[in-house]
Amino acid sequence: MTSTVILLCTATLLCAVVLCIGVWGLLSERKLPGWWRVSWFATTLIGLVSWLLLVSRAQPVLFPETSPCHPVAGYGSRLFPPDSYCVHDDGSQRSVNGPTPQVIFWICFLNSTLLFLLGLNHAVVRLWRCGRSRYGSWRANRPAPTDV
Repeated sequence: MTSTVILLCTATLLCAVVLCIGVWGLLSERKLPGWWRVSWFATTLIGLVSWLLLVSRAQPVLFPETSPCHPVAGYGSRLFPPDSYCVHDDGSQRSVNGPTPQVIFWICFLNSTLLFLLGLNHAVVRLWRCGRSRYGSWRANRPAPTDV
């Protein structure tokens, strides 16, 4: 139990560090066009809202009479890929989300992920060059080959 908690905390911390480095690389790189940053912010926001709508569509919390799962036995949701479904009396699960919100989610997810990876690439290259300029190249510390 303790080793599992430590492993999960370490993985979460590593993901948070990688996320921060990628966002830093995306936002601080002057060579990238400004509309890429705006596109990343917009698609991330739209993707989060569409994920929330896809996951919570079948939940009869506020208005149970208008829920798509009102006359059936139960409901459920899947976090990734996001979907909500009704559980019928015979045990079958039928999705309540159409294809359009799912396509919007996947387009936003892919766009924000690709732009994030581009920012992560720029950040890693910048950190690599900064380290090489500060500490020198690994080849500079090697002795020159001698001719025999």
